[in-house]
Amino acid sequence: MNAKIISNRRVSPTCWEMNLSCPEITREAKPGQFVMARIKNDVDAFLRRPFSIHDIKDPSSFYLLYKVVGKRTEAMAGLKKGDSLDILGPLGDGFTIDADLELAVFVSGGIGAAPMLFLLRSLVKGKLKPKNLYFLTGAKTKDEILCTKAAHRLGVQIFITTEDGSLGKKGMINEELDRLLEKTIKDKLDKIEKNKVSIFASGPNPLLREVSLIGEVFEVSCQISLEANMACGFGVCLGCAVKVKANHLGFKYKKVCSDGPVFDSQEIIW
Repeated sequence: MNAKIISNRRVSPTCWEMNLSCPEITREAKPGQFVMARIKNDVDAFLRRPFSIHDIKDPSSFYLLYKVVGKRTEAMAGLKKGDSLDILGPLGDGFTIDADLELAVFVSGGIGAAPMLFLLRSLVKGKLKPKNLYFLTGAKTKDEILCTKAAHRLGVQIFITTEDGSLGKKGMINEELDRLLEKTIKDKLDKIEKNKVSIFASGPNPLLREVSLIGEVFEVSCQISLEANMACGFGVCLGCAVKVKANHLGFKYKKVCSDGPVFDSQEIIW
């Protein structure tokens, strides 16, 4: 389907936020889902690329947050208002939001923040108290920290780490998650049933593995959004297979595009 660009603005030295008019996407999209996109009439781009649905603020348009990493995303950064993308979606299995959820912790690394804003906004609209929403985001340096202003406007609590110490605490965001669960949230965990607490994470696999281990230690459910190279987006090409646990076989493979991109972290074989 055709999605016309409303705006396309730089939000960091390497990342851009694009607003696209496409009611067909906004009517069906759920947090954690993605679209496959390519520049309309671009003869050099045979395959679409996957992009998380970053945010939805109104019924007619949605946002993508993307990082310029190559020829295709560089071309996207040059698009203007009125240009179009060829979009397929929404695709994938998104985040599961339990009706009795009372406390949520969001963990992202770098461009892994892309799917988190849509989820945050959905939970705030769902009347979950902002004081029980914690947004943790980390990156190598301050220029790579994303989405904190939007998260602040939603009223959630924000924690930032950078590896070089240029913004927030110096260190890794998984270390901040461990500290947060051990100290800041510990009293709340004692009062709230653990099945009403969830961690939602997105970012590079090493981070997701660490977050998964922390969730296991604290006995808190953890959903992770995996990143993978995708050629089709709906399970045909098998290019995004991930190894998961299977009781009778020991392991099996699932497809990030159609079975995910969101998984229970305890399901993944790291």
